[in-house]
Amino acid sequence: MTLTIEEKLKQGIEAAEAGHKTKARSLLTDVVTADEEQLEAWVWLSRLVDSLEDKIVCLENVLTLDPDNQFAQNELAAVKAEQDRFFAPVYPLGEEAPPPNVVTLPETAHQPIIDTYLYHDEFDNIWLCPYCAQLTEPDQRRCPHCRQPLIVKRRTREERSVWLRRGIFLQVSIMMVAVSLSSAVFVVLVRQQGIVNPTRFLPLYLGGELDSQLESSRQIVFDTFPVWAFWGLVGFLAYTIVMIFLLYIRVPYGNVLYFISAAISLVMGLFGMIFFYSSVPALGLSAFAFLLGLVQFIVTLNLWNDFTFKEHRIQLRLDRDAKSQASLFQSGRKYSKAGMWGLAAIHLRRAVAANPRSPTYHLALAMAYLNIKRYDLAGESLQQFERLDPHATDIEPLKKQIRAGQAKKRARITP
Repeated sequence: MTLTIEEKLKQGIEAAEAGHKTKARSLLTDVVTADEEQLEAWVWLSRLVDSLEDKIVCLENVLTLDPDNQFAQNELAAVKAEQDRFFAPVYPLGEEAPPPNVVTLPETAHQPIIDTYLYHDEFDNIWLCPYCAQLTEPDQRRCPHCRQPLIVKRRTREERSVWLRRGIFLQVSIMMVAVSLSSAVFVVLVRQQGIVNPTRFLPLYLGGELDSQLESSRQIVFDTFPVWAFWGLVGFLAYTIVMIFLLYIRVPYGNVLYFISAAISLVMGLFGMIFFYSSVPALGLSAFAFLLGLVQFIVTLNLWNDFTFKEHRIQLRLDRDAKSQASLFQSGRKYSKAGMWGLAAIHLRRAVAANPRSPTYHLALAMAYLNIKRYDLAGESLQQFERLDPHATDIEPLKKQIRAGQAKKRARITP
């Protein structure tokens, strides 16, 4: 059973209070991965993470969401002071610290982050496969190396339009009117036959049994309101509910189904007005059906963009909203879970560049490199992880995988 964000948050806090640090950290990390605006989760994570860098990331996120949070302000100041003492470089007397190896690039409005990336290497190529990071052609629909799809379909209109909401509201209204009118007709017609409580006969239509006192009225009720009329109403209601659902989820070609519904209503209303013009009730119902179909037709004409898809080629680019080290890392985790290791790698590289002292970032990047068969880069990232967290249990198994991958690669190259 999949837990909701609220359930994971609650269980994470309970685990933290009970002293189950690993479980609590895992649950709360899932919470902020799904929703970065979970203030309480960031606060608790700041107490659970081990490294100073991770504490800073958590506390900075708390202050982003709540700038006046006194706890986060005090903790962040204390953590940064501890970090400065711990990582303060020591230079011989009389020698100054070397200048930082940082180049600041001018920011250009509306320019993708990847376009200003300083280090021009193989990962700057947007046509690398987002899964295996091998080179592909712009017009290819599948990666020739890993056979993963490179094309995704996206809606022309991401949000549901006002006209779609009107169409759903119209279908709900039709369903309510149909139920109300049919119930009223049933009650009125049956009461006209001298039956005081018509609702007691509803089980008949479902194959149920009646009290012996009511058996004599069975045929009267069926003659007044036939079985086919009842099940016709049930079928119409089921159709309307399905139509509402299909409109809401915007199933492909749902607008065509809605158009067919409008056409049926128009045709039935038109034929009813032609052939039953002598009956005022029938003429009124036919006119109502015709007008209803006309309204549906007008709604349908404005629904095309809600059900139209366009194909897009997946490119090896950073997410537009991945700007902070935390958001870069979360994007990397998101793509890792989806098996899109190429996209995971470019996000995790940026996260590492923004916070090179986070062992978690280096370990995640090593895993990404390993899955795209960049074994040398994976080894370098793993070395950084081992330097920051030498007692981690993940190191030796990953080293074996990297060595095995390097051996296979050399075997393919060596004749």
